Amino acid sequence: MTGATPQVSGLQTFTWDFTDQEGKKVEYGTYKVFVEATLFDPSSITHSGTFTIPGKPGECVTFSSQITVPNEKHKDMVTGVQAVLR
Repeated sequence: MTGATPQVSGLQTFTWDFTDQEGKKVEYGTYKVFVEATLFDPSSITHSGTFTIPGKPGECVTFSSQITVPNEKHKDMVTGVQAVLR
């Protein structure tokens, strides 16, 4: 799933139904998820985490974060990124 950074602030929710671009269920295995947001040009932040299918419902994915151009003023603009398997 990919798209432009939402222009509204607050909670953003995205869902993946474990299908590929053709609508077919993906195979069991380990997957990596990336959440990237542009802070202010040229700075962006990428949150990444790994999970396994099948997983346990309610299992949380732990994310690490990397900012491309450190900017003390905007470093906390995108926070609280989390994923939960359902």
